[in-house]
Amino acid sequence: LAFRARISPLVVGLTVVSLGTSLPELLVSLVAALKGSPEIAIGNVVGSNIANISLVLGACVVVFPIDVDREARRIHWPVMMAATLLFVLFLADDRVARWEGLLFVVALVAYVSWMIIRSRRQGRRSAEQPLRTTMPVGRALLFLIIGAAGLGFGSGWFVDGASGLA
Repeated sequence: LAFRARISPLVVGLTVVSLGTSLPELLVSLVAALKGSPEIAIGNVVGSNIANISLVLGACVVVFPIDVDREARRIHWPVMMAATLLFVLFLADDRVARWEGLLFVVALVAYVSWMIIRSRRQGRRSAEQPLRTTMPVGRALLFLIIGAAGLGFGSGWFVDGASGLA
């Protein structure tokens, strides 16, 4: 679908894939905050970012070295670093306020919107062929719905278990 919409694979990775894989962290952190364990929510954010850079990227590069796109270095990495620095600044008073969280959400929506609009305007298509899937769209949507429901239940259980260990 992204290929047909003239959205680059980099933008798909930075939006759909990254937001989809962040859904478990989001649900765990929300459930933790709602259950009165905000330290689990903050620990989850910090720990998952360390794991994503060190473990996920590190393991992938050990298996197959990755050539980094110039656009990623020039645009997207500075955005990642700015978000990280902003998080550090917000923690300076040992509290992340509601308005600071809202700022993060608004900034993410603006960033994702900008990436999609920019990619479509450039009309960039991957030099590679689009990924072919043998799974029909209906089945893929069903799997997404079932997976999301599982995340809803699983995140609550995960927080209960983590709180019990803490």
